[in-house]
Amino acid sequence: MDLISIVVPCYNEQETVPIFYKKLEEVKQKMPLVEFEYWFIDDGSSDDTLKKMKELHSQNVYVHYISFSRNFGKEAGLLAGLKNAVSANLYETETGGGGLGSSLLWMWIYRIRPNCFLKCTGFL
Repeated sequence: MDLISIVVPCYNEQETVPIFYKKLEEVKQKMPLVEFEYWFIDDGSSDDTLKKMKELHSQNVYVHYISFSRNFGKEAGLLAGLKNAVSANLYETETGGGGLGSSLLWMWIYRIRPNCFLKCTGFL
């Protein structure tokens, strides 16, 4: 089974983290030969973002989180996630990431079948 590491920097996202995770899990159902490793980065949130991340971690061993003591910015969060991610197949996004499912699927299709990707998108 292949692995995709998904890095998600978050700041005051207590409402969106669980919804976002659920959407990712729905995408994963369409990719049966792939496992997702999640890296949620709490960038010094003042709400319950970290609590939501801990709840997800308790439900799924593939959910990881890092918590910053203060807001260092999105780039610092991305760097922390990238340094900890296990897979060479990396995908970074934000909790409001529109088109998340289709972009993940296309990324994976390109990785396993590059010629199919090029033909399907009209590049060949």
